[in-house]
Parts: sequence; C-alpha cells; structure tokens
Amino acid sequence: MAKITLEVPDELTDQLAQIGDRLPELLALSLQQPPLPARIYQYILAFVASLPTPEQILAFRPTPEMQTRLQTLLVRSKAGEITP
Repeated sequence: MAKITLEVPDELTDQLAQIGDRLPELLALSLQQPPLPARIYQYILAFVASLPTPEQILAFRPTPEMQTRLQTLLVRSKAGEITP
C-alpha cells in the first residue's frame, strides 16, 4: 500500500481522527461517485435545517436549474455521450 502525506486544515484534523482506519475506504467511495456542486449540498442542507413538515418533505423538489441539468445529462447518457 502506498503512503501519502497530506496537509489538511486544522478543522479537519478531529474529523479525520474519528474516521481512523476507514479513510482509505471513504476516499475510494468519494472517487467512485461524481462530486456534486456545493450549491446542491447547500440547497439540501438548508431544507433539512429548516425542520420541514412531512408535507414539505413530500413537496421537496430540485430547483428548476437542477432539473434542467438532470434532463441534459439524461439525454446525453441515452445518446452514449457520457463516459466514466
């Protein structure tokens, strides 16, 4: 196994210490999944942090911008234009 030295912000030190031996597994998982833009995480987090009612959860949808991007990616995927 290769050894890698990283510099990380101090804020991450405690979080990485809690992960312990799972860091290689978590890195592998994160590399297998395409990253989402931060604005998507912020959108979802803001929704969850608002303590939505069950009705609001049922009504929760992506923004029009997100829906448009998804449609574009679906069309490109069906046309075989997206590679790993």
